[in-house]
Amino acid sequence: MQEKLDALVRTQAMQLFRQQGLHFTMQQVAEPLHISKKTIYTVYPSKEALLLDMVDHAFAEIHHCKQKILAGSGTLQEKLRAVIIAMPTEYAALDLRQMKELDEIYSTLGRAVKLNKSLLLLSRIENGQYTELEDVSVDEILDNLLPDLMDIYEHKQVRLVREKGEQPLVIRCNHSLAQILVSNLVKNALLHNEDGGELRILTTPVSLMIKNTGGAPLDGEKLFRRFYHSIDGKKDSTGLGLAIVRSIARISSLRLTYEWQEGMHCFLLV
Repeated sequence: MQEKLDALVRTQAMQLFRQQGLHFTMQQVAEPLHISKKTIYTVYPSKEALLLDMVDHAFAEIHHCKQKILAGSGTLQEKLRAVIIAMPTEYAALDLRQMKELDEIYSTLGRAVKLNKSLLLLSRIENGQYTELEDVSVDEILDNLLPDLMDIYEHKQVRLVREKGEQPLVIRCNHSLAQILVSNLVKNALLHNEDGGELRILTTPVSLMIKNTGGAPLDGEKLFRRFYHSIDGKKDSTGLGLAIVRSIARISSLRLTYEWQEGMHCFLLV
């Protein structure tokens, strides 16, 4: 019954969205279905949740159509053409501006979810909930992490310079937190790097240094605070990545510092 109600509400909302964009109300959704808003809220706790489900449903339907098309008969060229035009009927009348509105809603909600997860992680770290410690190789984490991250940020054409000491850097830390620590530092250096810039990563038996090309020095006092954003104001950033890194470093008896060195941001973990 709930799945049927989901589908009815979603279909009615899509009709209203085609007519009004994001300006429709939950009351307008409820009236043609002869139900109350309270009933809608049993399946969709908010309008944002409904919009998010509309987007997810569209992509799920497109994926389903793609699988059926590719499994069917016809030449590869015919199949590809059919996949490209696959679109649920109720979405076919949307113009590009409406799809852009849905995309913006999806992106905004995605950032909110990411922010909530980061805040929850930070709270758990500061409350000492990660008690299982082990010896973790930072070099091993980097070896596994770097190929994927360099692929993700390939469009920035960043040049990677990787240097290792004679012995790996091993820290006493919760393994999951160690991965987050290293990952956040490298992501930060890639996200805030300049196009065509350089990323230098040096490990010794006692330290990790990550440097990336930058336009100007940052405020070393504010940099590790929650919700701090540098002047470039990357919208993909929650402003919590470095705060999380410093908290992990602190509970692991490590020290994280920042310096500006010859046109590069430099983060040193010892």
